[in-house]
Amino acid sequence: MRIGFIEPATNPESSFESALEAAKQFAGMELVKSTAPDVLKIPAAAKKQFNDGVDCVVAFISASNEHEMSLLQEKIIDVEVHHGKYVFLAVSDQKKASEAINHALSQAAEFCGNIDAGIAFMQQSENEAKDLLSDNGTSKLF
Repeated sequence: MRIGFIEPATNPESSFESALEAAKQFAGMELVKSTAPDVLKIPAAAKKQFNDGVDCVVAFISASNEHEMSLLQEKIIDVEVHHGKYVFLAVSDQKKASEAINHALSQAAEFCGNIDAGIAFMQQSENEAKDLLSDNGTSKLF
């Protein structure tokens, strides 16, 4: 299965190597890297990756503010509905990036394989994404 991996250029450093390492535990998982100019451009990057044939997308975001996350989640849902494919968010700081990415790749491995059979359900609701953020717009970390 081909999984898109998107990071915004605003992340302090790339976590693609961590994602490649985590992907080794899933048989047949190929990661396709893409960089979005900023967090709010992730949906556009996901749309491009879906048009290029990936099965689903994992996006890694270093901690972001509540307003950005709300807008991002809304736009990601639009892309998911349009393409009938899923985008899984890994939101964390760089120190815990591997754990967050591994969790999102696990979701991708579980749900992307089921899409064609029509039995996959949305794993990440808008409330779950909002729960990643604490009061005052500071991110809760994995």
